[in-house]
Amino acid sequence: MSSSKSKTGRSSAQNIETSGTRKVHSRHTWKLESISHGKGQPVSRKAIQHVQDEVAKRKDKFHFSKQEIESLCTIFRHLTKSDRIDRPRFRDVLHNTFDMTDDILMDRVFKAFDRDNDGQVSMLEWVVGLNTYLRGTLDEKIAFAFNCYSLKGEKHITREEIFQLLKSSVLKQAGDEDLDESIKEL
Repeated sequence: MSSSKSKTGRSSAQNIETSGTRKVHSRHTWKLESISHGKGQPVSRKAIQHVQDEVAKRKDKFHFSKQEIESLCTIFRHLTKSDRIDRPRFRDVLHNTFDMTDDILMDRVFKAFDRDNDGQVSMLEWVVGLNTYLRGTLDEKIAFAFNCYSLKGEKHITREEIFQLLKSSVLKQAGDEDLDESIKEL
């Protein structure tokens, strides 16, 4: 895959669309047949324009090109029959695209994307969330991860929160003593 340097010096992956696969970022391939409800609604120019207008207001914080944003909007339309993605559908995307399997963490990522806390992810929230998740700066990704790991939404992460997150992701190995004790040792 070739990539080109933008005016800002960041390299951006070229969008490739062949047989239902759209590559938006060099590490993640979106296989539309595995995440789609079918053809999806055509992406309305008005919806894309709204997202682009909002992005333009904060362009210094965005790391996608205009074409990549349009591609993300197209993927969004393939994911939903309405103008929003609900939690179960979002979890399917995280599982099928990013190989996430931890239920608690998938719910926390959903909550980080759902900025207005209405229980659904809009097209704008989708683009803003993926901007941080895929192309964010180190500081943006640290803040995103902290937001996901802070289960109570506080400004600190407790040992109990770390314990709960590790407990759901550490497998009990043969010969290990109690799983809880193994996690506490970590």
